[in-house]
Amino acid sequence: MSDAPRRTQLLRSPVVIGTVVVIFVAILAWAFFYWFPSNKKLNNLNAQESTLTVQQQALNAKLAQLKATSAAQPQLLALQAELTTLVPPDPGVYPFILTMVNTTQQSGLKLISITAQTSTAAAGPGVTTTPITVTTTGPYDNALTFIKNVEALPRLTIINSVSLTGGGPGSARSTTLSEIFALSIFSAPPVTVPAPPTSSSGTTATTG
Repeated sequence: MSDAPRRTQLLRSPVVIGTVVVIFVAILAWAFFYWFPSNKKLNNLNAQESTLTVQQQALNAKLAQLKATSAAQPQLLALQAELTTLVPPDPGVYPFILTMVNTTQQSGLKLISITAQTSTAAAGPGVTTTPITVTTTGPYDNALTFIKNVEALPRLTIINSVSLTGGGPGSARSTTLSEIFALSIFSAPPVTVPAPPTSSSGTTATTG
């Protein structure tokens, strides 16, 4: 018998076939118990690393926001105070009338009357406007001074119209005129400045 048929017969023998089957089963068992769990564990680690990276980015963004808000806090508080002065939360008609009394005196005008009308809703949530009419007498230059003083008031005051009567052709600038100033003041809910966000102490996220 030649070597080729003998090798073929040997390979087909039950012992050889059984040995091959045992080796194949051993390889499958190793892959099942070692390779597949290791691969799954590696995938889980990759997923955890991705999650930690996202958390780290979120923490960095929050930290940047915290630094920016904290740095701007003094400016925001100053702006809040300025806005509250310009447009207070209360109409404050009587304090404004006192302001107008002082303003007319400082301008060299004689105050005749001050009339405040009922506050009405204006543009913007919670904003109200109060019409104020100031009647005075005095020279033209003093009326201009009054207008400048009103525009320089800490509280926002709008001059809607100015009516001047008296004088006439040939009259001097020192001629006494009658003036009616139609003004408007405003009130609005106070502007609040939120406190800067606080980061949780001891919160860290690392990747690797």
